[in-house]
Amino acid sequence: MRWLNGLLGWVREEARGKDVFLVVVAAVALGWFWTFGALVLIHLFDAGALIVQGNMLTPNIYSPAILLGSAFFEELLFRLPLAIFVRMGWSLEKVFVVAVVLSLLFGFLHGGISHIFLQGVSGFIFSVVFLKCGGWQRNYAKALIASTVTHFMFNAVLIWL
Repeated sequence: MRWLNGLLGWVREEARGKDVFLVVVAAVALGWFWTFGALVLIHLFDAGALIVQGNMLTPNIYSPAILLGSAFFEELLFRLPLAIFVRMGWSLEKVFVVAVVLSLLFGFLHGGISHIFLQGVSGFIFSVVFLKCGGWQRNYAKALIASTVTHFMFNAVLIWL
């Protein structure tokens, strides 16, 4: 639990200036590290049928505007509710529990229970970016921009790599 206390302490201090950029880049890198690692494990254990259920992204229909718009909409839907609980004065620990629940829902709505393992973890990373980059400090516009850019960059690399 020491790592959780360290993470909570880190989130409490708002990222400013170039640190916002570093948080976004680190979050995208962490998300990709997790995704590629998970995909390697899925391949090694021949569990691909559990994850790939015919609803993979098709690169030719995704323009940057569509990717940015969908990332923004998903951030409004799944990260902005965290602001409600922050505004209500909930402790950061309780807000993290809400972030976990929203992330499970985020993963599930991306393709069912099997997608919680991939998209749910990414959703939690986006939640941490939201809270670190102003959400916990009630700078919601900045937080929403940071988590949307992170989400967009993550999706863009997924689509165009």
